[in-house]
Amino acid sequence: MKFIAGLSLLALGLSATTAQATVISFDGSSSVGVDNVAATTETATGTAVGGDVKGDPLTFNDFTVSAGFSTSTNLAGSSFSKSEINGSSTAYQDLAPAVGGLGAFSGQANDAFKTDTDNLESNLITSSTGDEVLFFDFTADVLLDQVWFNGNHTETVAFTDNGGFDAGDTLFNVFFSTDGTNYTSVLTGGQKSPTKQDYLMTGPTGSYRYYAVAASGWNSAPGGYVEAISYASVPEPGTLGLMGLGLVGFVIARRQARKA
Repeated sequence: MKFIAGLSLLALGLSATTAQATVISFDGSSSVGVDNVAATTETATGTAVGGDVKGDPLTFNDFTVSAGFSTSTNLAGSSFSKSEINGSSTAYQDLAPAVGGLGAFSGQANDAFKTDTDNLESNLITSSTGDEVLFFDFTADVLLDQVWFNGNHTETVAFTDNGGFDAGDTLFNVFFSTDGTNYTSVLTGGQKSPTKQDYLMTGPTGSYRYYAVAASGWNSAPGGYVEAISYASVPEPGTLGLMGLGLVGFVIARRQARKA
């Protein structure tokens, strides 16, 4: 029984190594979202613009962030290729005034109803193309489990009624990639409205180095900023094996010591 208990501790220990999520805030706040989740603030390495930072890419401790916009399709669906993305955009970390976050400036605007600001916006070229997207390239495989959004420097994104060309719901899509070229949505059915107008849970089934977050709402949907992300590093299988052997050895040694 004691040996079984030791193996249970081993399982708990191994699961703990993959369950410790890192929450990074991009708006300078130590808590994010309407639920005030504790977060670590990070300011990217890039070019200072007033109180903000811009870059192509922006560089953070564990990842870089670059920006683009779709040219031949929208990013509402289940997949896209990076060949469909124009990369002549700049990633922005909007820190002033507070409660901004990550966005993009692509220099696109399709008509009088749409202006290109430093947040993440959809349909900047036409009513179905020009969705802005941020690419998160991590230094190692991670589980990206939650993304927070806000709009117009408030804690939540805005919604408008989908009643005409100058209106639309704020919707976003989150993708993963195994090669940094072909991206697949982690959201069943594609684009979603953020829960509580605040966040999307991705429900990851695997760990990857490459992720993308896109604004994909209808018509002149207002879009918003990526306020924060939550991710967990996954130890290499060899590391897990060594940890497991070490813990098993500890359990066996302890059992033998009690017999002595």
